[in-house]
Parts: sequence; C-alpha cells; structure tokens
Amino acid sequence: MGANLILQSRMEELGLTQDELARQLNKALLQITGRPGEISSRTIRNLLSGRHSRPIGRTCAALEHVFGCPVEELGFSAPRSMQRPPEDPVRRRDFIASTTGTAAAAAVPITKHRRSVGMSDVARATASMNELVAADDRQGGHTGLAAIALQGRSRVLELQQRNASDRVRRALYALAAEYTTIAAWSCIDLRELDRAQKYLHESTTFAGLSQDPSTGMRVWINMAMLAYQRRNWTEQLAAAQAA
Repeated sequence: MGANLILQSRMEELGLTQDELARQLNKALLQITGRPGEISSRTIRNLLSGRHSRPIGRTCAALEHVFGCPVEELGFSAPRSMQRPPEDPVRRRDFIASTTGTAAAAAVPITKHRRSVGMSDVARATASMNELVAADDRQGGHTGLAAIALQGRSRVLELQQRNASDRVRRALYALAAEYTTIAAWSCIDLRELDRAQKYLHESTTFAGLSQDPSTGMRVWINMAMLAYQRRNWTEQLAAAQAA
C-alpha cells in the first residue's frame, strides 16, 4: 500500500483541497445519479493514502467526471463492473461501413471526457495576457490588439465550461476582466470611448465574479480614468471612491 501521488498531483494541478474535491465529487454524483453523494474529506484521505486503491463504482464514476479521465489514469484500479473490454476491430469496421455518418451520430451518442482546468491553464492564459500588455506598452492600443484581447477573453470563458475548482474559476474570471480591460484601453487610444465604456462595464462584472479585490480595484481605476477623459466628473469621483 502506497500513497497515491498521481491523485495528489492532479489535485494540486487543479487547485483542489480535500474538502473541495469531496464537494466536487458529491456534485458529480448528483448530476450522474440524481442523488447527492456522501463523500467526505476522510474518503479523500483514504484515496490519497492508498488505503482505497480500487474505489467503488459510484466513486470511480464521480472521479472520472471531475478529472475528465479514466480512473486508471488517476492511479486506481477500476472495479470489474467498470472495466472496459477490448473492442473487436472487425466488428467496429463492419458497424462503421454499414451506417452513414449522420445515422451513426444519431444512433450512437459519443461521450468524451473533457479535461479539467487547472492552474497551469491559468498560467498560460496569464502569460498570453502579459504579452498583450507589453505590446500595448510598445505600440499603444489599436484595432488588432483589441480583437486579440477579446479572443483571449473568449478562450478564458470557454475554459469555465470545464470542471474546475473554485480557486481556478475565480482566477479565470479575473483574467476575463483583465483581457476585457486591455480591449477597452485599445478603444480609448482609438478614441472609441463608447466601446471602451461598454468593455469596462463588462470588466466590472468579471471582476466581481473573480472575488479578487485587486482586480476590482484596477477596473474601477480604469473607469475613473475613462470618466476623466469624457469629462464626466461625477462618474470619475464615484469610480475613484469605489476603487
């Protein structure tokens, strides 16, 4: 019996504590079975210690749902009820040949595991954002930079659709706010102040969802600076006070 270092590594990658993983697994069981799970942090400790190297089927299904991979890739042995028999390649070829692509898609739904999102994904998105900030420092804002910033925001929001810990979700929302702010300042340089105002309002929403005070402060400072450029002194004062 040895500690499950693979599971420990994946939890660290996703920013999951033992309590958070237990909550995620119970949430997954509710989605899968319609009943809330009863997994506790003690269960997680047993999984990490190696005491439970072959979890029961319900727990395995929840683990696969949260991490987006078979339990074998998490360092566990699947129970017999979940072991996947090898597929007969001849039967598979016969099936594909006997159906059209549309009919096959309609008759046989294909389920894919979606990889969970972790702090390494956040780090990559942050590095891309920092490159945009550096480009803005060198060249100032322009139409292309605003478009790239909005594309970065879209990619970050797409990551929100996958399994993630609360910590990762908050970090992704903070990045969405930062990307949107970059787009706003490109619009300011282009003197498209109405678009800039729209993007900064969107930034305040993402900053609120991030629950990160420093991100919120930066957005409100930007709002105050834009209000100054528009000579809206009342809004400038309110934004500065909010910051």
